[in-house]
Amino acid sequence: MPSIKKIIWTLVNNLVDALISMGLLVLVTRTYSTENAGHWIVFITLFFMITRIREGMIQIAMFKLAAGKPDARKYEILKTNLLINMGVELMVMSVIYGIGMLNVFSSLTPFFLLYPVTLPWVLYRWQNYVHLMHHHVEKIFKVNVFVLIGLVAGMFAVVYGAYPMTHLLFILGGAGMLGTLVGFSQLNLSLLFRSSVLVEDVKAIFYYAFFGVMRSAIGTISQRIHVFFTAVLLSSTETAFTGVAQRYTQLLLMPNIAIQTLVFPKFCEAAEDGRLEEVKVLYEKTVSLLLSIFLPAVFVFILCASWLVPFINGEDYVLAIPFIIALLLVTSLSIPFGYAFGSVTNAIGKPYINTYVMLFTSSINVSLSYYAVSQWGLWGIVIGPLVAEFLTFFIYSYLLQKILGASTMRCFQLIPSQYAFMFQKVLALRHKASR
Repeated sequence: MPSIKKIIWTLVNNLVDALISMGLLVLVTRTYSTENAGHWIVFITLFFMITRIREGMIQIAMFKLAAGKPDARKYEILKTNLLINMGVELMVMSVIYGIGMLNVFSSLTPFFLLYPVTLPWVLYRWQNYVHLMHHHVEKIFKVNVFVLIGLVAGMFAVVYGAYPMTHLLFILGGAGMLGTLVGFSQLNLSLLFRSSVLVEDVKAIFYYAFFGVMRSAIGTISQRIHVFFTAVLLSSTETAFTGVAQRYTQLLLMPNIAIQTLVFPKFCEAAEDGRLEEVKVLYEKTVSLLLSIFLPAVFVFILCASWLVPFINGEDYVLAIPFIIALLLVTSLSIPFGYAFGSVTNAIGKPYINTYVMLFTSSINVSLSYYAVSQWGLWGIVIGPLVAEFLTFFIYSYLLQKILGASTMRCFQLIPSQYAFMFQKVLALRHKASR
């Protein structure tokens, strides 16, 4: 497991990420009407969905191939990864801009036409993963602080200048540029530019990137499809409620992605050396750590939701509270197992297993959610995930028991030891500070 210091830094970075995401949400819900907020939420859901799919390619291909390699070899892989990543983004950007030019979705056209200004955000996210692969979480914090400062300054300008909502894209692009400059300044740019692009690296990256993109695409679409269903089947106001509910769920579960990403290189190194017993132990400890973080966080949020949501988003969003709580209860117990399962199968060189499982369960989620939303309105966004996550939980548990001998029950049994470990570390830090 990573050191407690690395984990704390990762959680601090999560807090900064949460402030970035929540800041945009608060600005939109507080400044614009629920109908306009619904349009923004549809677009930003698409934006972050594309981001997650693209980062699925980055994370798996980069970490699996470059983790533990000498710097010269590592930077060859990083350069190839960056060029492929930018090529994919330029193609995506062209498609979205073309859709905007054709005015296919009139309410989203202004956002689509300005999508190219967000390109620096792609570079900002890429360098974050490079630093994360090296476990340089302190550097990521420094970059994220500059991004947060840029976003806050831009949001104040939008509010006091009464600019239209589309100007938020310029803010994302500007903040991304700031993060890119700070982040790249902490890399060995000379070595990056001098590194070669090898054909075998391109082939290997595309192999792992294919399954990474498939996994991210299936999972992201499955998680965010409800926004599009409510936009088509219900009203813009109900779409805004759905977007707010999903955003709170994603924010509270953000430590999952960050810690799993921090641990993934460890999975890869152990699997490369054939130490499968270590992979099993690492899996059980990672899931138990995440559960020990999520369960209290969800409980505290449930207690505070009745005043926290209207305080942050306004009284109009009180109606979203039941859906936020329901989604949290559905996902908080299953998400840690799902991400850890993906890390294990990718690390042992069998990424297709997770892709097939996710394809099966996501198909159930999407089809059931569409029917449920059309029949029961907003409560439909809970029913699909409930059934899908229930199935996924048991499939993952069975397969990991068969592949590694990992025990789902042991993940829960280790939770008290995680709290004891955290308490001991806090006492040690306090004792050190008092000396």
